[in-house]
Amino acid sequence: MFKKNIFFIILFLFLINKSAFGSEINFGAEVATVAIDEVSYTRFIFFPQFKHKNFELEMKINMDFDKKFKLRDGEWETWQAVVNKLKKISYGKVGDKLLVTIGGFDKISIGHGTILHQFSNNAYAPTIQMQGLYFNLDTDFFGIEYFTENILDLDIHVARFFVKPLTKFNIKFLKGLNIGFTIATDDDDKHQVKSDKEKYKFTDNPESNPAVTLYGIDVELPLPSISILSWTFFWDYNVFNNKGESITVGLSGRIDKLFNWKYGFINSSKGYLDKYFDNYYLADRANKFTKLEDTRTGLMGMDFTIWQNFSIVGKNDLTVLIRYQASTRERAKFDFFLNIDRSMLFNRFEASFTYSKKNILNFEEVFTKKALDTMIKATFAIVISKKSSLVLFYTKTFIKNDMDNVVGQEATGVQTKINF
Repeated sequence: MFKKNIFFIILFLFLINKSAFGSEINFGAEVATVAIDEVSYTRFIFFPQFKHKNFELEMKINMDFDKKFKLRDGEWETWQAVVNKLKKISYGKVGDKLLVTIGGFDKISIGHGTILHQFSNNAYAPTIQMQGLYFNLDTDFFGIEYFTENILDLDIHVARFFVKPLTKFNIKFLKGLNIGFTIATDDDDKHQVKSDKEKYKFTDNPESNPAVTLYGIDVELPLPSISILSWTFFWDYNVFNNKGESITVGLSGRIDKLFNWKYGFINSSKGYLDKYFDNYYLADRANKFTKLEDTRTGLMGMDFTIWQNFSIVGKNDLTVLIRYQASTRERAKFDFFLNIDRSMLFNRFEASFTYSKKNILNFEEVFTKKALDTMIKATFAIVISKKSSLVLFYTKTFIKNDMDNVVGQEATGVQTKINF
């Protein structure tokens, strides 16, 4: 029944006129050969997309057949799996007073990122899809931010309420004052990402720890610009329920035409981990609380990040981020992020490459791939025409299996992409 409904939806979106009702409807398709968890599949993907003013709906309807023409396990057996064919549904855009997005998120932070920092629920695609929810209401006097990683399995919740008490006062230096209050929880921290046919059957682990709750208060104040320097002062106080606490004081801003930057000084007690919900949280979720309990001493340290988008061939086709952390508890370490996205040779070829690695202790570790904190994604496309291209892709991420061993998840293949 599910498959029949999907085929009717695809047919309807293909036949309807693109300009119907003043809206825009696009339709794309791909055919590919992919390898997932060392099994080869022939993949058919359909990309219906609907746009109307500030509303956008995009789906990614995939059907993966093995050599016996059997659908890949876990992709169509449950209604949860069918819902996860949704790629994105959104209303509004960044900078609007109201923004609501459901779908996959590569990097999302709330507030100054001291609790939820560049969190990703999209790290294991295409093997596993998750539908997160981000809500942001920002008025002249107050605002609300909320995020959950999976609307079909409501476990992680991060909410921030903030006020702007001096907006209407004619005090230029203080008009941008922003005061926020945050609460974050994980109700199923022992849940681990699965890659087998049970991956969309979400159930809570009875051994999960009920104490994974953080509270925070923060203050932000934009400072007067100095020549090419723009900057903002921030202060965060966070407490882990019945465990530890942390204070972060810092500055963030931009040096015009050079780079963006952020510096924070951290002072935390034992029983506290900074940026608890980070980019790799889902991969290390079951062990995170244990790591927190094992912190026997407090921490004083610094966290400095610089990043910039460069225009080498095209506009913003190279992004580089370097983060340096040093503290009294651990050795100094780096995070590194590189993204290249460009067209070449009269736009006949397109290439993109993303490499992300965290907790680098020495130069050799930059190239060590087998780790939970490593992600690699690459694509290379030959543009045949404005509506079709031949694409080669490779994706590799890592999770822990049932034996607590780090194992890689790979997806490789060649696909033909067509837009109507």
